[in-house]
Amino acid sequence: KSPNYLWLGAYDAGLVRFNKIDETFVRYNLTANQMWMFYQDHDGIIWIPTLGGGLDRFDPENEKLTNYKHSKGDLNSISSNSLNYVYADKSSNILWIGGTAGIDKFEKSSGRVVKRYTRAGGFDIEGVMTIVGDDENNLWIGTDSGLIKFNPRTESLKIYTEKDGLPGNRFNFMGAVKSRDERVWFG
Repeated sequence: KSPNYLWLGAYDAGLVRFNKIDETFVRYNLTANQMWMFYQDHDGIIWIPTLGGGLDRFDPENEKLTNYKHSKGDLNSISSNSLNYVYADKSSNILWIGGTAGIDKFEKSSGRVVKRYTRAGGFDIEGVMTIVGDDENNLWIGTDSGLIKFNPRTESLKIYTEKDGLPGNRFNFMGAVKSRDERVWFG
């Protein structure tokens, strides 16, 4: 939360803190240093979905790293250790974590997954590249096989593919943004 720091992350480089005053860098190793993005919440905690290491939680105040991994048979663990994206919903206690197996509804306060949305669980969601919410609280999920509109309240989903008019079925990592005028854009 310090305005004197700029947080950086790069594939294969882990998490890096740049001090804007003395122009120095400090590198923090993660459980797996391969990542596409990270998210810093309102409490200053940095959440990092890693490729192969699960979900990392980094507290800049005490420099403590906590890791959440998939545990076979534990439905409250993340569904995969290969993760691409994390999105915070308006509740501020829920993170939506996307990866190769689908999406997980993760409760920050307990450090547990409260619901998995995966193909194995009956939801046609996998290969998640990006997630963004709209003003009606739907999640728009860009995957490697189409675009999904998901309503977390009703747990209903609609899948859009090339057959529906999309120019292609594969979406880019972090290829979505919600503009100030509430439009959702994908690439």
